[in-house]
Amino acid sequence: MTVCVVNSSLGAEWFYPVIDPYRTAGAGPYNYGYVFAWDGVVITVTRNFSLSRCKMRVEIISSLAETKEIQAFNFFNNTWHDQIDSDPTGAVTAMTITKWKAGQDCSAGTDTVVLARATAQGPKAFYTFGTNDFWDFWGGCTVRFSWVGDKNPSLPAWAPSGAQAPAPTYPAVRLPDATLMRNAAGTGLSVVFGGTDFPADPGYLGAMALDTTAATARAVLEPDPPDQLLGARDRGLLAGAIAFTPLPPIPADFTLVREWNRPEVYVVFGGAKFRIPDPPTLTALGFDWSMVRVIPAGGTSKLLTIPIDRTLIKEQHDPRVFLVDNQALRLVKSPAVMEARCLPWRHVRVVPDTSLSTLPNGPDLDLP
Repeated sequence: MTVCVVNSSLGAEWFYPVIDPYRTAGAGPYNYGYVFAWDGVVITVTRNFSLSRCKMRVEIISSLAETKEIQAFNFFNNTWHDQIDSDPTGAVTAMTITKWKAGQDCSAGTDTVVLARATAQGPKAFYTFGTNDFWDFWGGCTVRFSWVGDKNPSLPAWAPSGAQAPAPTYPAVRLPDATLMRNAAGTGLSVVFGGTDFPADPGYLGAMALDTTAATARAVLEPDPPDQLLGARDRGLLAGAIAFTPLPPIPADFTLVREWNRPEVYVVFGGAKFRIPDPPTLTALGFDWSMVRVIPAGGTSKLLTIPIDRTLIKEQHDPRVFLVDNQALRLVKSPAVMEARCLPWRHVRVVPDTSLSTLPNGPDLDLP
């Protein structure tokens, strides 16, 4: 076993939190806006199925006057071993980096990346990410850093340092639960849960007693015309709802749902629904009834039957772990395979027993 003792020169204030795409609604690409101390960067994370989870394609793009750079950093060497600079024409520049793995020489591989401003006095305004989250969350992806703003580092910072930046909250969604939203045509309503929208049927609107200030006012001021199919209350809800916002088609992991007119409760992992058979199972899986979101009738029909690729999953009382690949379950043959393929244990989702019995199986996943 190789043990690497490091004493990095990277300051604690340079380290910023990494946002987990596996706790974000949808299958991606995922856009995360980062306000660093003196710079604004949009980080786009896209699953790249041509890469293993032990590799990452890093891209940089900027049309700002000052050159930006990204360094592939190795903690043991305490320096970078590869680097890309922004192209003054605004074109994308890229490099592919590889994670250090146990058993390798300590000087091998990339532990993290360091973002910096290239100035005549040397690099300034450094930003970086912790190794474990960086690789667990973004490994196997194309990660594009789009530099959208910068500020003179000699002036007061835009935002706190990385050491003061708050940890991400999950699920990472665009709109909060129970947001009422007009549909794309503007003629009906949807309700948001887990970062996705569910078309709201009239029965749901009545049963859930949804209301807004605008809805109440409109219901009082505008009596129903005799030929009006949409009642004043529902027209008021339509007026009070936010404008249509395109949302991902599947909710974030750990979303619990039940249709308003049905007793069945489901947990969502990788966009797929898994029925929780009884209250003890719900509790044993770490949930409670307050976490169950009541959605419109038929809402579970938009959920998948097989999780999206790269979902790691196991049944509650079965130690076997499966990776969803090409829409089939592949048995991960051992913990050594998990480590060799950079598959994070923290991303293994646990579903009730027998939940995986009807899903298709692919070849076992062995050492690379």
